[in-house]
Amino acid sequence: MNGAFYAVISAFFVSSSFVFTKYLLGYVGPEMLMMLWFLSAAVFSALLAYIKTRQNPLANARKFWKEGLIIGFFNAVSAILWILAIKSIGPSLTSFLLRFMTLFMIILGIIYLKERLSSLEALGAVISIAGALVISFRAEESLLPGFIIAVVAALSIAIQEFIAKLYVPRIKPYTLTSVRTTYTAMLLFLYVSATGKLSPVAPNLLLLIIAGSIISAVLGYLFFFKALEQLDISKVAIIRTLDPFVVVLYVVILFNSMPTPVQIIGGTLIVAGVIISELNLSRVKGLLRILPW
Repeated sequence: MNGAFYAVISAFFVSSSFVFTKYLLGYVGPEMLMMLWFLSAAVFSALLAYIKTRQNPLANARKFWKEGLIIGFFNAVSAILWILAIKSIGPSLTSFLLRFMTLFMIILGIIYLKERLSSLEALGAVISIAGALVISFRAEESLLPGFIIAVVAALSIAIQEFIAKLYVPRIKPYTLTSVRTTYTAMLLFLYVSATGKLSPVAPNLLLLIIAGSIISAVLGYLFFFKALEQLDISKVAIIRTLDPFVVVLYVVILFNSMPTPVQIIGGTLIVAGVIISELNLSRVKGLLRILPW
């Protein structure tokens, strides 16, 4: 099987997280759901890291505790904002707006790494912003808070992946992923406990949370890594811009819900802008090797 096939399969597996959370939010609070989601991801990421590196995941968590706390904090924030956005404006629109994380990474590279903005990246940014304006211009007033939450979630994701880039040279991707999910789960547990939002979850829902975490966060990124072994990372990133359209497909099939034409047009512009930017996005290749939450 070629790398493009693995990248497409990865898009379908990873995008399932939007569908799982959309369904589970009807029965589990967002904070509790994210805590259990990342607890499951932490367990299976640790297992995967051990299989690939033969290193003790707990020892790595102690060794890289500073890195884990920093990345885990931003990952926990982005996770809560992500799921609140899904609850507010739905998975389809959220998945389109999260594509802004690529453009935010470009901006962070320009500001902190003194990198230059290419003409393609500037054009892509303008097109993506135009897409966001199309969506927001015709959006109902009740959707605007969710719109803002989704964009801030994209910024938070970009920040934690940008920070992760700094750790890549000295921490193996599998180890960093394990450390990140472990500290994310710990911080979410502390947050849920402190805010009194701990609540029992039915066994069938717990199994569904575990299944969703394995399918999207573990299996999805196994295929992602397989794609990276055979394709240039920029090509994999472009293929993975399929994610929002896969989410739309899932939502139409499973929930019989379709985004409005304006949302589809605006979302398509956002994705098109990201693709144009990624055509010359060599500066974030290292970032994309890190497993997203």
